[in-house]
Amino acid sequence: MGISGLLPFLKRSTRPASVREFSGGTVAVDAYSWLHKGAFACADRLAQGQPTDVYVRYCLKYINLLLSHGVKPILVFDGCHLPSKQSTETKRREERRKHRALAADHLRAGRDREARDCFQRCVDVTPAMALQVIKACRSRGVDCVVAPYEADAQLAFLARNGIADLVITEDSDLVLFGCPRILFKMDAAGNGRLIESSALPLSLGGSADKFSLERLRLVCILSGCDYLASLPGVGLGKASKLLVRAAGAADVTAILDKLPAYLNMRSLTVSAQYKRDVQRAEDTFLYQLVFDPLARRLVPLTRYPAGRSAADYPYAGAWMDDAAALQIALGNVDVATGAVVDTYCPDRPGARPAHAPHRSIWARDYVPARRVWPAGAAPVSRASTAGKVSLLSVWEGLKRTAAAAVRQKPPPEEPRLTQADLAALYAAPAPPAETESQPSSGEPADGAGSSDGDGAGSGGLESSSVEPDLRRRLSGGGGEGLTEVVTSKYFATPAEPAADPLRAPVQSMEEFLKRRRDSQLNLKQMFAFKKTDLPKLKK
Repeated sequence: MGISGLLPFLKRSTRPASVREFSGGTVAVDAYSWLHKGAFACADRLAQGQPTDVYVRYCLKYINLLLSHGVKPILVFDGCHLPSKQSTETKRREERRKHRALAADHLRAGRDREARDCFQRCVDVTPAMALQVIKACRSRGVDCVVAPYEADAQLAFLARNGIADLVITEDSDLVLFGCPRILFKMDAAGNGRLIESSALPLSLGGSADKFSLERLRLVCILSGCDYLASLPGVGLGKASKLLVRAAGAADVTAILDKLPAYLNMRSLTVSAQYKRDVQRAEDTFLYQLVFDPLARRLVPLTRYPAGRSAADYPYAGAWMDDAAALQIALGNVDVATGAVVDTYCPDRPGARPAHAPHRSIWARDYVPARRVWPAGAAPVSRASTAGKVSLLSVWEGLKRTAAAAVRQKPPPEEPRLTQADLAALYAAPAPPAETESQPSSGEPADGAGSSDGDGAGSGGLESSSVEPDLRRRLSGGGGEGLTEVVTSKYFATPAEPAADPLRAPVQSMEEFLKRRRDSQLNLKQMFAFKKTDLPKLKK
């Protein structure tokens, strides 16, 4: 499904969008992308052949969403297998067969979860399933078109010719077909990611002037697409260098001749067969057969070069007459078996319901509106610095930073406490002084220590002794209060007298010499030992 890594590569060219922006317009939908998602919900029943219409209701949910926003939907379905895609289809068929066998093994072993995962991997959308969706759409007046081959080319034809204003898909190949506007990853609310062809050069950043759709298509072909596998070691990141380095190359052949030099891969070998396969993939993107619903005839997506016809591009689809192409486009023929499965005719009276919300593209007098939609992502213009001189000075920046630091407001200073304040806060209260009214020692005061009364004893002690003493000491009276030794972390503890006489201050030179001799004598006595002690030390 598409080019691996192409949408992340085009991230700069995308923008969020909603289908309501295209209210009043026409939207072409890749119906198989909806069918695959709807089939995942009932993959186990589809794989076991059980009847279900979950995928039909899933598609109708999104159709109702588009109709609610005033958008005319056109569902486009895949048709016959394309010869250029035969190898890819064979590989996918083998993968489905392998997972179908694994699902049966898990189911027999009772591993329902693993079996369901394998059923989802092996689900295949059949023409019969597409017919059920087509009939449900017809009953609601919604147009459907079955492409003669690939739905991607048919969607691109409708968009490039003004029949559809927007394409909704999950396949990134639509970018390479030249669709003007593509909405990817649309959710249940109608929001998604929009890529406009006018915004594609933004993906190259500063080299946007070198962008071309032809070079982007070649890059994607070389990195691997549905029509051709990539060269060994060449992915989208490596091949994208051609967008800039090969911008002035004449044609595809000239680029392929110098491909090892462009990609800086000297050991890369590009065979003549691979060059022919690249040209076939390029022609498939350009000249794939599609159906024109207005003219009701089979046409190539791009007009053939002079002197060329469909016979020169058999890998882009085998030519068929217009009548057979019309029956395929209407969904009356099973593209897998060629059997007739329906007889719908848009010209028959009553073929379209009376409550249809829009005119049908199958009407003989239908004329597309071809509205002009404003581009949502305009190229970003950057001012040029050519010829301009700017002086950058680190010293000026440092000076501005220093000036800003100086202008900062200094922190407020804490108030300082005086010595008297500290003494009042942390000094131990002095014992209350005896007065004439106080009894002598050994006699308790009146009411002291008694538990009855109103507590006058304790209250009198505070008021008569502690508070007057503090007031006296703070006012400077009776200086003995300030001379008391205070033990606190705010005051240094007075040093005690030195107990070691050797540490006492030296008063004279004679005393200094005497202390020196005593110290030497003490050292000799400390380290003196007898010769008889040597064996003990050795042990």
